[in-house]
Amino acid sequence: NTTSFSMATDVETETPVVAVLSGHDHRGNHHRCPQTGIHHCTFSSPLNKGDDGFAFGLVRMTEDGMEIRGPRVDDLLPDVEGRPKMEVCDGDDITGPCEQITLPFRSRNRSELKPVDDEVNNCDAVPVGVVEPITVSQ
Repeated sequence: NTTSFSMATDVETETPVVAVLSGHDHRGNHHRCPQTGIHHCTFSSPLNKGDDGFAFGLVRMTEDGMEIRGPRVDDLLPDVEGRPKMEVCDGDDITGPCEQITLPFRSRNRSELKPVDDEVNNCDAVPVGVVEPITVSQ
């Protein structure tokens, strides 16, 4: 829904948004906007993974980033270009042994982000299935 994505883009430029999370895109996707540093995560549908799939997990927020943990992280958030690589973790009382990826939040130094080109804003064409944006701010 391009209207919802446009609303999410407007929010990004005016508030301290660090991630936009949405679900139920059958393939799933991840994109980090180079102008804002904001992660756009669309989680995979468990229905497409069948009986052998593990498209579920836990999101943990830290001061510097967002950890996504689960039994098989690539089932939840596909390993697409730009997404950090999966690491095996010991887990905790909730997850037990698992896999995780850590999505770092943008630098607090805004000068480290790429400048926005008004004619070509790479974040307007993000191929994620945002229906109703959910923003998580620090």
